[in-house]
Amino acid sequence: MKKLHAIAFVASVLFLGFFAVGCGSTPAPETVDEVEDTVEETSEEVSVERPSVSGSIQGTWYDEKYDCDWTLDVGASNKSITLRDAKSGSLIYKFTENNTQNFDFQASSDGITVQFDCAAKSRNYKFKKAVSLSKDLDMDIYNSKYNTRHQTVITYKGYKVEE
Repeated sequence: MKKLHAIAFVASVLFLGFFAVGCGSTPAPETVDEVEDTVEETSEEVSVERPSVSGSIQGTWYDEKYDCDWTLDVGASNKSITLRDAKSGSLIYKFTENNTQNFDFQASSDGITVQFDCAAKSRNYKFKKAVSLSKDLDMDIYNSKYNTRHQTVITYKGYKVEE
């Protein structure tokens, strides 16, 4: 037990000695007689454009099975999804806040997900863009009227957002 006390005493003396040396080596402000000229550095503000991290899905994707184009312009403030015939370009349906329910847009570290229901079509829609180099979307459409599901990967056609 005496050895333990002796070791603790020596350790505390060394510990206090370390701080005493550290404090003693720093000059006090009043010992400085001469003040050097200071040079003001000016730096140009550099504007770096960074991609938005808030997240959005914008562009047109092709559904091969039904030969149609899905144009999405969905983010935190905009909610517009247009479905068109891929060959003729004729409008099949335009999903907006007025004709959809339970609209949910989520941007996370896993990717971006858009989900909504459309009572007029009796369907639940889900689009997911995973974090990857691919621009394709996973699409899942559930038809509650006929209890059928259409799951596929729709391929990216380009950045064409309808106005």
